[in-house]
Amino acid sequence: MFAEADAKISYDNDMKGNPDGTLAVWQDPFDGPITVFSSTNQNVLFCLYDFDVGLTLLRIDTSKPFTLPPTNSTLARILFPSSAQIEWATDDDKEEILGDLREMEAGKQKFQSVSVGTRHYNPTVLLYKLEHEHGSLPP
Repeated sequence: MFAEADAKISYDNDMKGNPDGTLAVWQDPFDGPITVFSSTNQNVLFCLYDFDVGLTLLRIDTSKPFTLPPTNSTLARILFPSSAQIEWATDDDKEEILGDLREMEAGKQKFQSVSVGTRHYNPTVLLYKLEHEHGSLPP
């Protein structure tokens, strides 16, 4: 991997009692972060990631230190050393984000996310892509 091909996402943890940090993930014309969502768990953030031909969801636990995934894993191909633990989201995590996107599309909830990287989608487009093009968020 080339260090210049990463996207750095900084987060402020003042309200959570944990130190601030930076996440670093692979970004190129085909892959990269789309947006970061807050979670109902105050120590967790989610990053929706455009991964080649599909979307995937990363779970970021700011209360845990970063550990490298096994070098033969798909996740190892897109992570750089960061300040927090990053792993694939669980099915429950994915349902939480899909529910949030449905409420955002219906205008019941403000967009509780931050766009990052070079890709920009509104909640309606993201919801369509997640529900129709890919069926669900792959691991």
